[in-house]
Amino acid sequence: MEPIKYADGQWAIEACRNSSGVIVSSSLVWIKNAEPTSTSTPATTTPPSTVAKEAEGSIHLPNPTIETNPQPDSFTNLATWLWIDSSVWHSYTATASTDSVTATATATPKSVEWNMGNGASVVCDGPGSSYDTSEPASNQTTDCSYTYRETSEGEPSPGGPNDAAFTVTATITWT
Repeated sequence: MEPIKYADGQWAIEACRNSSGVIVSSSLVWIKNAEPTSTSTPATTTPPSTVAKEAEGSIHLPNPTIETNPQPDSFTNLATWLWIDSSVWHSYTATASTDSVTATATATPKSVEWNMGNGASVVCDGPGSSYDTSEPASNQTTDCSYTYRETSEGEPSPGGPNDAAFTVTATITWT
């Protein structure tokens, strides 16, 4: 028997069953503005790819702080150690949600490309190793360095004519 529907609701029988399926109690209840409910997931109005791009776009990646040794100047024919602050060398994650879609994006550092200012570049697989001035040079190694073979004489100068320099930049590649 179908319940009688009224404009502002309907009467229904609420029944509780035991584990065998037998009705153990029931009551008559008024359901105001009753409408059939759906157990299916509502249709998403925002494409998942849009939510993923939003998550990706909300990741705030740090600008690397460049460290070298020797510093502040490098010398020809002497290896210059290159590194960035290792505290930025970790994954960064952001999540975005809309409708029934949640997307999480993760950026993980892969390498650092060093532009040495003279047309040369160096790619290092990690942040580089910091040079510890309290340790003897013979006790230290690095897998990220560059040796200038020519001086920066004639390059743009931030100060006087003897202050010519190569501008070094570091760019982290993220996956």
